[in-house]
Amino acid sequence: MNNRTNILYIGIAAAGILGSIFFLVQSRNAEQELAKAEESYAVLQDEKSALETEFAIFKNTDLGKEVEILQLKLDAKEKERADIQKNLTMTNTTLATLRNNLKLIPNITRALSLMSGTFGKQPPECFNAADRTAIDRELSIVGDAAWQEKWSRFIADTDSKNCSMSPQQFFTAVDYGFEKIASLVRQ
Repeated sequence: MNNRTNILYIGIAAAGILGSIFFLVQSRNAEQELAKAEESYAVLQDEKSALETEFAIFKNTDLGKEVEILQLKLDAKEKERADIQKNLTMTNTTLATLRNNLKLIPNITRALSLMSGTFGKQPPECFNAADRTAIDRELSIVGDAAWQEKWSRFIADTDSKNCSMSPQQFFTAVDYGFEKIASLVRQ
């Protein structure tokens, strides 16, 4: 069970790292697109200025129509640049959220590890006071009141002298921790 738990933790950590890398690559791609759009925008601005000068002279000629077409193109590029900027901002926000979420995963895995470790002990050491204190401390660091409540409900019905407990409540608390990791990585 210990090797499976370690493999699961490694898998979860790997998923978190891969998610971070994905959002980092997306952010860099968006920045490159924005730079290209800004370069195109600058070129079109220069062309617009030159054509507006000529347009004043040849207003009723075909050149005036070309200026109008370039103005439409310039407007389209401005909209494209604004869209890219918006996507870049959203990607950066998502990346910042993911980075903050990933910082919680080591605390969650420590709490899960402590829960699993005390579960495997023999009477009268299972769920002893030291283990309970360590688990409560880790849950406090995570700061999830619902998880703390599930663990407290399990501990309230547990006796370390003979290891009597409710496996259903134990697995409810442990599964909640794994779900918390999964939800942090999905964002």
